[in-house]
Amino acid sequence: MDIKIGKLVFRILLMVSMLSIVNAWGASCFDSPDGYLVLTNEVSHTVDSGTTMVVYGTTGVNNLVIESGARAKLINFPGANVITVRGNSSDFIHSRSGAMVTLQDAETTLLVLPATLVSQTIIFDDQPMELIIDSGTVMLDSQVVEMGIIPDKFESDDTWETASVIPQASINSEHSELDGYEYKQLRNFHSADDEDWVRFYCQGSPKSYRLTVYEAGINCDAAIEIYSDDGETLVKYQDNGLNGEDEAISFSFPTDGIYYARIVQMFEGAFKDESEYSLILEEEQGAVLPSMIYGIVTPNISAYLSTDGRGGALTFYKGYYFMPHLPGTFTITVTPLVPGYKSLSQRVTVNDFPPIRLDFTLLADD
Repeated sequence: MDIKIGKLVFRILLMVSMLSIVNAWGASCFDSPDGYLVLTNEVSHTVDSGTTMVVYGTTGVNNLVIESGARAKLINFPGANVITVRGNSSDFIHSRSGAMVTLQDAETTLLVLPATLVSQTIIFDDQPMELIIDSGTVMLDSQVVEMGIIPDKFESDDTWETASVIPQASINSEHSELDGYEYKQLRNFHSADDEDWVRFYCQGSPKSYRLTVYEAGINCDAAIEIYSDDGETLVKYQDNGLNGEDEAISFSFPTDGIYYARIVQMFEGAFKDESEYSLILEEEQGAVLPSMIYGIVTPNISAYLSTDGRGGALTFYKGYYFMPHLPGTFTITVTPLVPGYKSLSQRVTVNDFPPIRLDFTLLADD
C-alpha cells in the first residue's frame, strides 16, 4: 500500500511539474487559442490546419491528429499516446523547456507536449518516432531533445515574403482594450538563423513613424532594418543599443503603401533564454489619428484596407484589422491580396470616440 501511495504521489508531483511548465509557456499563441479540446479514451480527434488549440487529454491512451499548419498545446497526456503529425519528421525542429517538448516546421505546424516516463508514439508522414524520458534524458527516438527556446507565435517570419503584420499603435489608450488589437508584439530569437520580418501600412511624407524594440532580454541585442515596398531595397538601418537595451528607428516614405522591417540578433550565439523583446510601431509626426476603424475580414485571407482619407491597414490574426484614422465621412475599400476574391467598398462615418467596428465578408471572384 505504501508503495502504491508513493507512486501516486510521484505521479501527482510529476503532473504538477508539467502544468507549471505549461504555464511558463506564457505569452504565446496559446494565450488566446481558437478553442479548447477535451479528449476521450479511444476516440481520435483532429486539430485542423490554421487553428490554434489547447488540448486536454485523459489518463489513458489519447489519439490525436495534428494537420499541417495547426498549432496545439497538449495538457494531461501521461499515457502511451498516439499522435499523428502531418509532415515529414526531417522538416521539424525540436527543443524543450523542462519536460515540455516543442516540434515546429516551416509550414507553421506547432506541437507542444509533455514528455513522460511512458513512451508516446508520434507518427510523421515518413516514419513513427517514440518520445520518452529515459534515465532523465528526453529522447525522440535516438535523438536527444535539447533545452531550447520555444519560438514566438509569429513564426515562421524569417523572410519578407512571410513577414507577419504589425498594426500601428493608437495614440488613444482606450483602444488598447479592443479584442485582438496586438499592437505590442512579444517576440524572441529562438535559433541561430532566426530573424523577424514585419510588414505594415504607412502614410507617405510628411507623416513619419518609429519602430521600437523594447523590454529586451539581457541576451537580446536587436538591430532594425527598414525596407521599401519591394521587401528588398534597404532604406535605413539602426543598431545603437547593447544587450538588453532598447533600439528605435524613425523613418518615412514618399508615398502611402505597405512596407517592411527586419529585426536581427547581433549578440552572436545568444539564442537562448532572455533573448526576448517587445516590438511596437507608432506614428512620430504628422496629422494625429485619434479615431479607429477596426473589425474582421472573412474569410481570413491577406487583405489591404484603405480609405480616401489616407487610412490604411492590413489584416492579420483571425482576419482582424485596426486602422487609426481621422474623424469624418469616408469610403473604405477592402482589397484582397490573394486571387479569387472581389474587392468591396462602403461609406463610413468616423467619430472621435468610440471606435467604429466594420466587419466585411468577401465574395468569390466568379
